[in-house]
Amino acid sequence: MRAKIRNQIWAWRGVLVVTPITVLLVIALRALGFLQLSELFAYDQLLQLRPSEPQDQRVIIVGIDEIDLQTLEKYPISDRILAELITKIRQQKPRAIGLDIVRDLPVEPGHDELVKVFKTTPNLVGVRTIKSGTGAIAPPPTLQDQGQVSAAELIIDNDGVVRRGFWGAELEKGQSILGLGLYTALEFLNAEPNVRYPQAVQSPHYFKSNDGGYVGAEDLGDQVLLNYRRSEPRFRTVSLRDVLQNKIPQDLFSDRLVLIGVTAVSLKDFFSTPLDRNFGTSFSQTAGVEIHAQVASQVLAAAIDGREGITTWEKPWEYLWIIVWTVGIGIFTWQLRNFRTAQQFWLANLSGVILTVGAIALSDYGAFIVLSWWIPLIPPIIGVVSTGLGMTAFIYVDRLKASEQRYRLIADELRIAEANYRSIFENAVEGIFQMTPKGKFLSVNPSFAEMFGYESPQDLITHLEQTGESLYVSPNCLTELNLLFSETNSDEVSGFEYQAYRRDRSIIWIRESVRIVRDADQNILYYEGIADDYTKAKLAETSLKQQLEDLKIEIDEVKRQKQVSQITESDFFRDIQAELATFSDDDDDFEL
Repeated sequence: MRAKIRNQIWAWRGVLVVTPITVLLVIALRALGFLQLSELFAYDQLLQLRPSEPQDQRVIIVGIDEIDLQTLEKYPISDRILAELITKIRQQKPRAIGLDIVRDLPVEPGHDELVKVFKTTPNLVGVRTIKSGTGAIAPPPTLQDQGQVSAAELIIDNDGVVRRGFWGAELEKGQSILGLGLYTALEFLNAEPNVRYPQAVQSPHYFKSNDGGYVGAEDLGDQVLLNYRRSEPRFRTVSLRDVLQNKIPQDLFSDRLVLIGVTAVSLKDFFSTPLDRNFGTSFSQTAGVEIHAQVASQVLAAAIDGREGITTWEKPWEYLWIIVWTVGIGIFTWQLRNFRTAQQFWLANLSGVILTVGAIALSDYGAFIVLSWWIPLIPPIIGVVSTGLGMTAFIYVDRLKASEQRYRLIADELRIAEANYRSIFENAVEGIFQMTPKGKFLSVNPSFAEMFGYESPQDLITHLEQTGESLYVSPNCLTELNLLFSETNSDEVSGFEYQAYRRDRSIIWIRESVRIVRDADQNILYYEGIADDYTKAKLAETSLKQQLEDLKIEIDEVKRQKQVSQITESDFFRDIQAELATFSDDDDDFEL
């Protein structure tokens, strides 16, 4: 059982080593805040990539722009103008009016008129700041006494972007205060028939300092992630002068939430939002009053339209999300280790990493669009890429170690083989040699040297090199050998015979078996062969041939004599002899 477990651990050693290290590093980097900016930037991109939404017609902004300032030739605007503005808005019976202008001192003329308007407008809310220290600004006293005060705070991240909305906070002496957006939205909903406050309004997902990609963010009071409405224009905006000059529809503010604030760039009440950080576009910012409008619209949309707020996962689920993707790519890459070529491995690994990163991005985008979940994007991507690279490095090192071990075994085997070969080479009865195609001996064994009358292999090689002598009696011997290789179309030749000189210049007969040794590119390295002193056998063969030749002559003579005998003993031959004898007698008579 233990052996089986050890084998399984060894079989998955790459995954068990690389992925835990990568996961721990990614989680540590995230926990230490090194990934915060990249995660917040990715969050901004998710907000920008959401489909456009219709403009929220329930929220109207009355903006004090640059032309208004030039027309009034004064800022802050006087209490009289502000009183006139609120009066004209109030006449159209809006549900809520939010005054996003922080002022605690009279701005004459018209202060008494403004106080009167404050007292007679119950659906009006002013603002104050709640920063501790000397930076806090009190609200208008009249609105303070009537309890019609909200907080003007905007939560700005370290990179200068407003991603969170201020919901409210507990003040000293057990008092509490709501943010301007939430206050005006609740005032609007008080007049909404049969409205049911959903969880997104009653108990929203309050922001905590380490939610999402944040690390140690300030979580003073109650905050929520701003679910920015992506529409162009984002809200209906009219100018101060248009309202004062009655250049707006008579029912523009009726049953609506109206926010009054400055939109003049020179007053520097502008902030960066995720929707202002588009690729390839010029830098832009959003007026503070519009950000309060986004908060109010978020509350109204949640209560009336069922639009969900943005939520994050608890940390264990976020860590699990990172682990799943990291381990997944680790297993995938580890399975590629048996690919034969590095090109196949890199192509498959790169494709797997790219597809996995795409799957993470699509999953995050889908969860954000459909469920309003902000789940980790950058950490799992870093985990996937790092694991892909780390696993590749591990496999490479693992292969190097395996190759090194394999080469070590091969080297040991080669050493053993070389020792065996050297033993055979040195102790063989036959002569063994290696030489170049031109006849230069590279190495010979003792038997080969002894065969030619030399004391040692080195003695033979040195003598031939120094004297320039050749072992071959015939100068065409090597040419004949090379010709045999060509004619047979083979790298081996057996039974090649030639006459050779011994050191004392006596001649012996040699019979060889030779083969060509080539490199990986089929180039000839050298000839290798086994030689045998064939002199005695050759002489015996020659003697036998002579004896056979002599025997053949004797046999031929016997056959000839036998044939002559057969002819002389035949009747025909006797008749001829008789006739010759008669002819001989006649000749004798003639002479007489």
